[in-house]
Amino acid sequence: MEVVAKREPMDRRDRELVLVAQALAAFRRGDSGVSLPTDWEGPYGRIAAEFNELVAQSARASNRLRSTDAALASGAEPKRLPEERLTGFWLEQAASTNRLIEHLERSAERTRTVLAALQRLKRGDAETRLPQDWPGAAGKIADAFNDVVDQNL
Repeated sequence: MEVVAKREPMDRRDRELVLVAQALAAFRRGDSGVSLPTDWEGPYGRIAAEFNELVAQSARASNRLRSTDAALASGAEPKRLPEERLTGFWLEQAASTNRLIEHLERSAERTRTVLAALQRLKRGDAETRLPQDWPGAAGKIADAFNDVVDQNL
């Protein structure tokens, strides 16, 4: 008869894997405060270090987005997300966010230009015109504004 040593119900390696799975699930749900132990060694230590850096990098990106959102909401000049030292989808995410900021700034500038033109027209400035080269809805607004000014001369 062969005697087989019974394995503990859960050895250290299994407990570490359970913690990794729990941390991954928490991070997937959006918990930015999750981390793995920093005292693990070997492959588990490398996994923990990479995971903890991933969570920290994600938290930094979220904080930058929140500060950008707050700046836009307050009318302040939003800061662009820094793109240096980023690679892969992190770089793509920052570049996309920066393009959105630029689009919002152009839109806000056009709105200020329309307001200034309306105020000049209200004061009787019949020479007031909006640019003819704006694309999209802003261009249609500018064309309509210019047509109304021309019709009322």
